[in-house]
Amino acid sequence: MYLKNDDTLKLIQFLKTNYQEYEDEFFELMTSLDNGFCFINDQSITFSNHAKKLLQVEDNVSLDFFYQQINAFDRKKLLHLLSIKQNEFTPYEIIYRYQLDNEKMIRIKELGIFSFKNSNHRLAIISNCASNEKDLLHRLAYYDKLTKLKNRNYFEKDISFLISYKIPFALFLMDLNSFKIINDKFGHLFGDYVLKQFSTRIEGKLKDIYDFDIYRLSGDEFSIIFPYISTKKATDKVVQLIFESLKLPFIIDGFKVEIKPSIGITFYPNDSNKLSSLLKFADISMYRAKNDYSIDYSYFDRLFYQELTEEKAIETYIMNLINDNLVTLRYQPIYNTASNKIVSLEALFDNQDYPVDKIFDVALKTNLIYLLEKKIIEEVISVISSGLIPDDIRITINVTPKTTECLDVYAEINELLNKYNVNGKRIGIEITEQYFVKDEYKLNELIIKLQSLGIKIYLDDFGMGYSSVRNLTYLSYDHIKLDKRIISTVFSNQKCEFFIKTMFQFSKDINCDIIVEGVETKEQYDYLTSIGSCFIQGFYLFKPLSIENVRILLKKKSI
Repeated sequence: MYLKNDDTLKLIQFLKTNYQEYEDEFFELMTSLDNGFCFINDQSITFSNHAKKLLQVEDNVSLDFFYQQINAFDRKKLLHLLSIKQNEFTPYEIIYRYQLDNEKMIRIKELGIFSFKNSNHRLAIISNCASNEKDLLHRLAYYDKLTKLKNRNYFEKDISFLISYKIPFALFLMDLNSFKIINDKFGHLFGDYVLKQFSTRIEGKLKDIYDFDIYRLSGDEFSIIFPYISTKKATDKVVQLIFESLKLPFIIDGFKVEIKPSIGITFYPNDSNKLSSLLKFADISMYRAKNDYSIDYSYFDRLFYQELTEEKAIETYIMNLINDNLVTLRYQPIYNTASNKIVSLEALFDNQDYPVDKIFDVALKTNLIYLLEKKIIEEVISVISSGLIPDDIRITINVTPKTTECLDVYAEINELLNKYNVNGKRIGIEITEQYFVKDEYKLNELIIKLQSLGIKIYLDDFGMGYSSVRNLTYLSYDHIKLDKRIISTVFSNQKCEFFIKTMFQFSKDINCDIIVEGVETKEQYDYLTSIGSCFIQGFYLFKPLSIENVRILLKKKSI
């Protein structure tokens, strides 16, 4: 006779309804069934013959011995469940891992109920999950084939259990730094070996100290749950042990690599009492650890979460601007003090919803910058082709280093000039001087190709970045724009004054125009005109204007 689950529950309900105690004759009767039966009091357990065979035990054993054979994580789940069901007198069901004498681990399903008269006594029906013909499907659904660890399905199931019974826990989310490079360089067999050894090392280091369960969620992403740990002081110690376990390199077939994970940590219920939020918070914390080279692990931080949420919103916003052709520009005039005329305009991205600096920060982080600047380049060339701006006025466009890396700037601009029938002399490209030290040869090649189209090149933000004489003597540029922070300190820092005078003289010697950015006061303007003619850009003369207001301004012959 083999009792199905429903039949077992019916038997327990029958015993509950008709008997106040589980008397010996009922226990004797049930020993003949194929399921194992246990009668448990507050000190010992009495097993049926089938239960003895299943658990590889003799006669009565102590309750402590029985519990010690159960996996630590599952034991906590069982004891917590029993503490709740002890006074409810309703059937319970649980699956736990049980250690046999031969060190083999089996999964036991236990169905039980407590006695009416003595809540320290209970009847339990146990069976080996492996005896169920559905066990293979269960393992496929809940265990990782490579590492034999619990998978994401089991992970979510265990977390849901802990939350449902309000058991506090620490949740670790980890992935292996540079694992893709290891896979590509040494092959998938080596990668599989690393994944298996990674979890084995961590388990070996922690198993005698902590109660935990480790999961492989996907690829090189793992998680560990530590029930009843809820302080950073405790988890700091865990993290140190994890890193200690990974100090030695991983070696196979002569290949040797060092592995270090990025770890994100969150706590239930301190950070959240919802499964979805905990997973998101752990993932965000891991992302922070992975992208901040000064740390290896990170706790969930609500301020960082808010900043990241805002960044994601801005990222979506940028994509909408690009896709819906909603990018808007303003134009700040550059003024020639010698001719008293506006000679060019700098195209500046304009936005009323978010700070422009914030939008560009997010665009740079997400590689959206080259799509945004591509759109700006086309908008400027389109404005020039419309005839709104006189032929003798050039419009300059800022191009960041990231854009020159992600986009063939020469090919893109050349195609747009042809598309809109615009002469390259009508535009200028401003490239930040900070980029020059990275790859000056490649940059100079790009500059020369752009100049072949008639485009003028502006050495932007000079003097406050990684300025070098090498850049001034090697690169093929047409104009130098002095960083606005230089003029802002000219009256308080004599070195800045000497620097400006030196650059003025240098520009005359090489026949290159100097543009001073950030001129905001009459005193600054008067000082610059007193030491020589130059080009000026700043709020003292003009703020960035819409294209309509630029047209009105340009109708004036002088300011």
